[in-house]
Amino acid sequence: MAETLLPCRIHYLKVVSKLDQQSHRSRSLRWVTISVFVIGAAGSIAAQEDVHLETFDEAWRIISETHWDTEFNGVDWEAVREELRPLAAEARSVADLRGVIREMLNRLDQSHFALWPGDAIGNIRGSNGDVVGGGGGDPGFKVILVGDQFVVSLVDPKGPAVEVGVATGWTLRRVDSYEIGSDAVPKVEDVDEHTLRVEAQLAMRHRISGSPGNTIRFGFLDENNRPRRVEIEIARPAGELSLFGNLPPIFAALESEVLEPDSNIDIGVITFNIWLPVISRLFDEAIDQMRDADGIVLDLRGNPGGLGGMVMGIGGHFVDKNVSLGTMRTRESTLQFITNPRRIDTSGSLVEPYEGPLAILMDNTSASTSEVFAGGLQAIGRAHIFGQRSMGAVLPSLMDELPNGDVLQHAFADFVISKTGVRLEGRGVIPDGVVDVTRADLLEGNDPVLEAAIEWIKQHR
Repeated sequence: MAETLLPCRIHYLKVVSKLDQQSHRSRSLRWVTISVFVIGAAGSIAAQEDVHLETFDEAWRIISETHWDTEFNGVDWEAVREELRPLAAEARSVADLRGVIREMLNRLDQSHFALWPGDAIGNIRGSNGDVVGGGGGDPGFKVILVGDQFVVSLVDPKGPAVEVGVATGWTLRRVDSYEIGSDAVPKVEDVDEHTLRVEAQLAMRHRISGSPGNTIRFGFLDENNRPRRVEIEIARPAGELSLFGNLPPIFAALESEVLEPDSNIDIGVITFNIWLPVISRLFDEAIDQMRDADGIVLDLRGNPGGLGGMVMGIGGHFVDKNVSLGTMRTRESTLQFITNPRRIDTSGSLVEPYEGPLAILMDNTSASTSEVFAGGLQAIGRAHIFGQRSMGAVLPSLMDELPNGDVLQHAFADFVISKTGVRLEGRGVIPDGVVDVTRADLLEGNDPVLEAAIEWIKQHR
C-alpha cells in the first residue's frame, strides 16, 4: 500500500544570457517556466484538497453508517462533521489531514477507533511480506510498570538482550536519547490512573521495539542500581509471519511447556502473543500434550487480542457444551460467541475437552479478544483469573482502506459478557486473584503471578 498523494515533480528551466543581459527570448522562457510551475502547483494543490476531503468524508461516512450506537456515545456526529470538515479542506499535508481525522475519532472516546498510515503499512511489507522497516522488531526483553518505573520482566534466552547481559529486574532509564524520569507515568487531569498506566506501557513497548537490524542504545540500572549502557541490535520477532486483511505484518508466536512444581504434579503452560488463525493449530498441538496435566495455565499477559471468533474454538478445549461467552451487538443483529467443544485431537482421535483446573494470567495490556475469552470463561465459572485488571478495550472492529491509502480501524459493535451482562469496555476483566509484581520478585527471577496460579491449581486439582 502506498500513498496516493505523490510530490509534484516540476523541472525548472535555467535561462542564462550572455553578459548578464536578459534577451526577450530568455524572458519569455522564464515566463513560460513560471507559468507552468504556477499552473502545475495549483492543479496539484486542488487535487490534494479533493483527496483530503474525499478521505475525511469517507472516514466520517463509514462510522456514521456502521457505529452500533445511533447516538454515537452521546456525540453529535453531524456537528462533528460540520466543525472538522473545513479543517480537512485546509490541510496542507497528509500529516495535517491525519490530525483532523484522529481528532474526529477521539470525540467518540471509545477503543478500537484508529487511523493507520498507509505508508507505514506499505513500508513494512516487502515483496515477500517480510518486515523491512517501520518498527515491530524484538529487542529480546520486555518491560512492565512496577510502581512508576519500567522494569525488565522477561529476557528471551535466545534473544539479543541476553547476549549483552540484560537481566530481569533491571530498571530501564534510557532509550537512545530518550531519558526516562523518576516518574514514568504522566499525570494528566481528568484521566484515570489505569488509563495512564496502560498508555505509558504501550508507548514504551513501541519505543523499545525498533526495526529489525537497527541498533538501539539502552540505559539501565542493574541489580545494584549501577548504571549500565548497552547496545542491542533489534532482531526479527519470533514466530510465524501472518498477513491478515489490512493489518501490517504480525509475527504470531506460541510457546508451551509442562512444569513440575512438585514430584507428583504436572501443570501445562501456554503463552501466545496474538489471536490470529495460525495460532489455532499451534494451540491444538499444545493441548494434545497436556490432556493428562493436573492443571493448565494460559498466559495472556501483553496479548492485545485479534480475531474475536477464535474464542469459540479455543474455548471449546475447556468447555464440554455449547455456552455463550459473550454477545456482540451491531445495529442490525446480535451474535453470540458460543463455544464449540473439541472432541477430536490433531491426530483424528476422539477426545473430550479438558476438565482440569484452568488459570488465566492477565495484565493491563491484555486486551480485546483476550478479555472476551478470559471474561467469558470467568463468568461461567470455568477459569480463575490471576494478575492485574485488563485493559478494558473489547469493541469488535473492522479495517477499511480510505481514498488516500490510509486504513481506518473502526468499532462496529458493542460487547457484553453473556452470563452477567457486564460490559468490559472501559472496565476490563477483574482478576479473581490480584497479584502485584515487585522489582525484588523480578531480580530474584520469580514470577509471582504464575506462582499464584500454580498454588491455586494445586488446591483444586
